[in-house]
Amino acid sequence: MIPIESDLLRKWKSIVGEENIINSRMELEQILYDVGHFKNREVLAVIKPSNGLELQKLIITMKESHISIPLYPISTGKNWGQGSRKPTGTEKCVLIDLHRMNNIVEINLKYGYAIIEPGVTQWEISQALQNTPYKINVTGSCKDSSIIGNIIDRGLGFNRLREDDLIAFEVILGNGKRIKIGHFSHNPAAALTWDIPFYAGPDMTSLFLQSNFGIVTSAIIQLIPRSECNRMVSGRISRSNLKHALDSIIDLKREGLFKSIIKVYNESAMKTYNVHSNPEKEMFGFYGFYTGRKRVVKALESILVDELVANNVEDIQITKEDNVSKENSTMFNWYLGIPDQCESIHTAFEINHCNGDEYSKKMWIFFLPDLPASGQDVEQALNIIQEAACKFSVIINSTINIITNTSIRLVISIRSSREKRGIEAARKSLEYLYREFQSRGYFPSRYDIDHRNGKEIFGEGEYLETLKSLKSALDPEGIIAPSHYIP
Repeated sequence: MIPIESDLLRKWKSIVGEENIINSRMELEQILYDVGHFKNREVLAVIKPSNGLELQKLIITMKESHISIPLYPISTGKNWGQGSRKPTGTEKCVLIDLHRMNNIVEINLKYGYAIIEPGVTQWEISQALQNTPYKINVTGSCKDSSIIGNIIDRGLGFNRLREDDLIAFEVILGNGKRIKIGHFSHNPAAALTWDIPFYAGPDMTSLFLQSNFGIVTSAIIQLIPRSECNRMVSGRISRSNLKHALDSIIDLKREGLFKSIIKVYNESAMKTYNVHSNPEKEMFGFYGFYTGRKRVVKALESILVDELVANNVEDIQITKEDNVSKENSTMFNWYLGIPDQCESIHTAFEINHCNGDEYSKKMWIFFLPDLPASGQDVEQALNIIQEAACKFSVIINSTINIITNTSIRLVISIRSSREKRGIEAARKSLEYLYREFQSRGYFPSRYDIDHRNGKEIFGEGEYLETLKSLKSALDPEGIIAPSHYIP
């Protein structure tokens, strides 16, 4: 057994039950397997509360014992390529595993929201919304990944940014207080009657995105109304035409013809997602989604096809709900709010189940920079990626996500063998990407656990000092995820 202060451990067991605390070295080592091979962390125990009250008692009991052990929350632990279940900090700590907190507290079909806990997966909420007027904003990750965990880390859905789903949080602070923010603060019963942008006064909700101010125990998320008519347009773009075609597609996004995220995959990424690629020349796969009334969609379709043809997008296809091909079914379903059965994840990890960290034949690391929405900036970014792949002999997938009228988010995944040489090559290529992208003013939207250094991200100025002051006010003893973005 790995020792924790024995009296505190006994009290914690009385709160959550002995079976919900893991502190044997063998079990902890298995839990901390990491497909990205990030630096080792020293975790003393994993504790699995079943509700917010138990979590609050864990913190209060530790404070009353005059002990300060860092607590790092995880939801379902599928933060692959960014650290998986490993905590950010390198000090001795305890993981708070929230997967047992998996209640869908409420689905309100009148006003289009759901109240969920951190253990609720995108598959569970999508199934709960079957045959209703609403869908959920899903990602292309595992069906068992957490909605709240991904929102907190500013993830990327197919219909919009995950943080755009957020209405409110319930949070337990390091001082032991349990607070409701956003709509929760004005309506503790969570019986929303309509959605308005803001209530009077400051809104603290965004303070708990990518921060260590507290542990989120539930959230209100905005659902997406289903449309009368849904269409996906797809095509292929040659490497030589990519800059020009992207600029044209970005213009279509700016005009409001595409409201969802536009996806453009490189050839390696298309193979990962079982999408047909052209072996004769380097091609990129393009996917866009548009919805509305039938007459509106028909008019949009005519404009979109004409524009794409005029800009030399090849192999243009229109996917409708009654003509979905096997090739396009996964992508179309993602836009419709239906996670797949993890076939793409299994293909990527070369496994037949979702335990990618332990059994994957390849190591995976993700790098997630944001760029201005322009073909020229994408060209420059792809050149850096190509240099890294050649220099370090690794496979690099890249997805170009046109997320707003002015910005693009790249999802870059580095694949290599899990032997020592392959791991070293992947790590060196990641450092190369961080250095080269940041030297050109392209900064990540999310950082992996080895790069969440607040001093390097924010600089040692007044902004960081203000964040540290907020941290001290909300978590005086610094027990919630020390060094997770904020020192």
